[in-house]
Amino acid sequence: MIFSLYFVYFIEASFIGWVWECTYNAVKQHRWENRGFLFGPVIPIYGVGTVGMMIIVRLLPTLAADDVSLWKVFLISVVGSAILEYLTSYFMEKLFHAVWWDYSDMPLNIHGRICLPASLAFGAAGVFVVKYVIPFASSRTDSHDPLVTEGISLLLMCAFGADLGLSVASIQSVATRVQQLAASLNEQMERAVEKASAIGETGAAGAAELKDRLLESAIGRAISESSPAQRLALLRVRRTSFTGDLKETGERYLLKVKKYSPRQLMHRIMEREEDGDKN
Repeated sequence: MIFSLYFVYFIEASFIGWVWECTYNAVKQHRWENRGFLFGPVIPIYGVGTVGMMIIVRLLPTLAADDVSLWKVFLISVVGSAILEYLTSYFMEKLFHAVWWDYSDMPLNIHGRICLPASLAFGAAGVFVVKYVIPFASSRTDSHDPLVTEGISLLLMCAFGADLGLSVASIQSVATRVQQLAASLNEQMERAVEKASAIGETGAAGAAELKDRLLESAIGRAISESSPAQRLALLRVRRTSFTGDLKETGERYLLKVKKYSPRQLMHRIMEREEDGDKN
């Protein structure tokens, strides 16, 4: 029962975080954009932070006392959110070679993963959760029907698991695609340079132009062969984190995909589904 209830709270907080991120981005950039790693309307890091705070308060009930100093709750929230956000960014970047948020242009940032203004905002959110959200949730605990809670939790788990699986598969395939592109480009460049050298038409400027042309053509083919889901996954990526020969390929691949709008991609998905039904 308690696990199912926490999972429901996790999804609720993740959804609220998604609404906040998307609304903030829409006001700032004057366009709507699905923020976050998953396709669905959730950003799990908000759910993890909220449920984590609930567990901490459960283990240390003095934090929820009426006479507790708000600065203690604020400080715990700031430090906890900074650690959570930094580790999440670090491991997702290592796993997928992609970056979903970047604070490099913000003051007092660490590797673009966290920054003081964001951590302070999360600290304030933590105070709100401890002082208002947790007491409200606790007052409703006894009113929850165990069977209903279990059922809702199970449905949410199925939806969340399917979304997570599709999102991970889409992003991982993109990383593999970039590596294949770079390897293919190197092979083509070697053959092209050898052929050009044989007829005396090699040179630095010519090689650079040839490489640019081959890369553009290879990326175009790769995008046309990729699934709409893979493209939609890339639209939410801020930048890639490839290094060496993969860096240019990854960045150009990302920029090329971002020329599509979500509406165009959804239209393409519907066209593919219609073609599949006809066949």
